[in-house]
Amino acid sequence: MIASAEREHILTAFETIVVFFESFRRSYTKVRRSIEATLLRGSPSSIIIRGPSGSGKSTLIECIQLTLESEHKELREDGEYTIIPVVNFETPPEVTIKGMARAMLIAVGISNPRGSTEEMTHQLITILKTRGTKIVFLDEIQRLCLPTADKVRPKALAWIVGLANALRIPIILAGTEECEVLQSDNKDYNQKDYSTKAFKRRYPFTAKMEHLKFSAAFDSEFQQFIRSLDSRLYELTKLPDGLHLHDPLLSAQLFMASDGNLETLRLTIWNALRECLDRNPDQNLTQGLTLEDFIYAYELTTSEESKLSNPFTLTLESTLEQIGEMQRQKELDRKRNE
Repeated sequence: MIASAEREHILTAFETIVVFFESFRRSYTKVRRSIEATLLRGSPSSIIIRGPSGSGKSTLIECIQLTLESEHKELREDGEYTIIPVVNFETPPEVTIKGMARAMLIAVGISNPRGSTEEMTHQLITILKTRGTKIVFLDEIQRLCLPTADKVRPKALAWIVGLANALRIPIILAGTEECEVLQSDNKDYNQKDYSTKAFKRRYPFTAKMEHLKFSAAFDSEFQQFIRSLDSRLYELTKLPDGLHLHDPLLSAQLFMASDGNLETLRLTIWNALRECLDRNPDQNLTQGLTLEDFIYAYELTTSEESKLSNPFTLTLESTLEQIGEMQRQKELDRKRNE
């Protein structure tokens, strides 16, 4: 196999590749505009990023962070301060306002926060202002949308609005599809006071993310994503020509294996690439990706009890038939849930 250091470099670098396909770029632009609107107007006009697991939310947040200042030291009249322009928090599993304030304080380095909700909130605001924080990301916000959070939800949303008003910076929320109710216009929902006008006013932007949808068309979003990722992969690895991600059979198999979930799709390709690199002689990449690499990659992440066929062993006709069936089932599920 190739040298261990080179192998690790390639696999790590592949994980950092980001493909700006059309819908991802739209979401990126919306987040950037919401940040700009808040910072320029001095009044929170923030955004909720929502979508299923594996739709690219975490990647989107990482891309936004790369465009912003990184942590650094700043010398002031009263001493040296650590400036943290961007802070990431996560909504605690059992949501209470005090629990959210405490979790945030722990995340910024306060090991054992004490005091009332008001005292901890004041401490949090002071710390974030002192550290020059310009943007806050609050992830897993769908935990506020669970039935177990029904009672605390209105007060928690009001607390988030109050925090944003006090800081006058974007507090960007991210979570799964359940977050839709936070900006819902449904009368029954609003009558239950699950949301407030103040919250909706502070969160006028939405970045809705979805799994990729299958299409064999050359100019489709899925094929553009696959082609771009393939080009970056071969450029990075310097592998000799082999199987390409956009080959008609392989692209269909990749979709079937992932159902459009970006995280699953990339993990499958990463495992196949690892197998390919391990198969090549030391410092001499003599063979590109093969179908056997993907067969092995799928088996790595599938339980032995699974009765599903390995997608990478199927013909193009069988793969397309099963993708069609998957899409029909999704449509039935969607109509059933309406």
